[in-house]
Amino acid sequence: MAERSDSELTAILASHGSGDWQPEVYPIVESILRSRGVEIEKAVAEARADQERSKDHDTDELVVVSTYLTPAEAHLCRTRLEQGGIEAFISDEQISAIHFGFAVAVGGIKVSVRSTDVAAASAILEMEPAPADAECPKCGSSEVVHTVRTDRPSTVSANLLLGVSPPQNEHASKCSQCGAEW
Repeated sequence: MAERSDSELTAILASHGSGDWQPEVYPIVESILRSRGVEIEKAVAEARADQERSKDHDTDELVVVSTYLTPAEAHLCRTRLEQGGIEAFISDEQISAIHFGFAVAVGGIKVSVRSTDVAAASAILEMEPAPADAECPKCGSSEVVHTVRTDRPSTVSANLLLGVSPPQNEHASKCSQCGAEW
């Protein structure tokens, strides 16, 4: 018990009466916290308040903020949201593994966040992601133009009808200074 952090020990005391721990554990935890100089009553009250907030947070409704046709795109979105401090969830990802057309049938692979995080998530997703290559590898200039081109609609239709992989995006960068392309 002594190797546990103050917050872990306080959480144990806050759960007193829940049946999670044997009754003889609580006096031991209390003595460890007292020896560390922790104000037990105050710490336990804060831990209980945190547990209540956590329960409320767990019951938040999930809201779909974005949909994608490929798992890779959905996971990139989830990663962007999580880097912004928002917990994100992916649903209907496995159905696309069976057949690409199934992902289309269920409305795509969905990225959801808690209802309390929708506004913040929308703001993050509206921001343009920073490009990976911010400067030209040839001359070092930061005057780089990044473009993304999706396959033509006819290719997309053929992919959907034939059941082959989804359309792919082509990313390109061009230096405005020296004209190098990559």
